[in-house]
Amino acid sequence: MEDFTQTVLGLPWRDIGASTLLTTIILLARWGIVRSIRGNTETLSADRRKWISLVRNLTAVLIFIGLFLVWSVDLSKFALSIAAFAVAIVIASKEIIICLTGGLYRTMTRPFETGDWIEVGTIRGEVLQEGLMSTTLHELSPAGDQTHDYTGHIITMPNGMILPHNIVNLNIRKHYVFHTFAITIDALDKLRPKEDLAFLCDEIEAEWTAYDEEATKYWTGVRRHMALDIRKPDPQVRMHTTDLAHVMFDIRLLCPREQALSIEQRVTTRFLTRVQKRMDAAAVTKSDAP
Repeated sequence: MEDFTQTVLGLPWRDIGASTLLTTIILLARWGIVRSIRGNTETLSADRRKWISLVRNLTAVLIFIGLFLVWSVDLSKFALSIAAFAVAIVIASKEIIICLTGGLYRTMTRPFETGDWIEVGTIRGEVLQEGLMSTTLHELSPAGDQTHDYTGHIITMPNGMILPHNIVNLNIRKHYVFHTFAITIDALDKLRPKEDLAFLCDEIEAEWTAYDEEATKYWTGVRRHMALDIRKPDPQVRMHTTDLAHVMFDIRLLCPREQALSIEQRVTTRFLTRVQKRMDAAAVTKSDAP
């Protein structure tokens, strides 16, 4: 009992109290600032999420610096002991160190910001929040998925994943995407290749003209932001045959993300309706023949 009492009395209560008070004040200040930034809105804009991430990261740094200053005298007394355990600490906290290093690398290089669409390894998503240890993403549909939309899943990605993988900034696709789709006809006798190819080119050009001016402004902004001479891609329609002797029209165009599937449905419907009318007319003509 006496040993326990001596141990308790020997604790650095002054430093413990100062640490507790400092941490409490900083956390309360962070709570108040974050609450004022969030306001009463149900959803947060990219700017608000960016400010919240900044406040949280800054308060974590302040707590670390404050605790270091409070305990600096006691820590200096145990410097030799800490050196003896340094290797074991590094090995035990390797993953934490990697995450902190990844966070530092992200802060120094700024490959993306809050609100950007990114791809890291197999993970794709919109950056919701940046932290010292992790980055929170709103998951996007996998590469090749023509929906170009969110899955509804929230991913917390350790910053350590940033170091071994390439970071692809997909922000150019946030509003406009390169949408590719195909229309396949199973028999050549249902087509008039030259006329049908020209029809599809006109249809795609008409869809493109509807948002050409807006797309040009967006593309100019992207070029200015990236400081690269990127040529605005024009719509493309290519006709070829498959291994099964079908005729395929491959269509590729830059279009608003939200309208990509609608454009595909409209063009496909009009083209197949055109082919169906031609087949129906041919069937009527054949039935009327003596």
